[in-house]
Amino acid sequence: MRNFFELEVQKYWAPTSSISPEKRRMKLEECAESGDYLWSEKFDGNFSRAVITSERAALQTRGISKVTGTYSELQDKVFFWNDVVKAFQNGTTVILGEVYLPGGVDKDVGSICRCLTEK
Repeated sequence: MRNFFELEVQKYWAPTSSISPEKRRMKLEECAESGDYLWSEKFDGNFSRAVITSERAALQTRGISKVTGTYSELQDKVFFWNDVVKAFQNGTTVILGEVYLPGGVDKDVGSICRCLTEK
């Protein structure tokens, strides 16, 4: 059984700035038709991965903690986390997304995500 809490975080793909508009459109169409990609809107926030199992639930960041050697977790900093866990109680659920503040930027989110839980 896969341990979703320890899987390597995937990288984003984006076209290079030198690619022509036609080649970009063709590449995007190829990706969309392949069935190998998931799409989501990109906000100016921080990547997060929610992993919910019957034994454990965690909201992880892309970074690995220097203290624990595992992906950092920020579920204690997200006030609605318990509601998310309750919504996915059957089996294993993995959700990839971003933690963001409407109207905020990466720096705003990062300062909250990286602070001590008590703060």
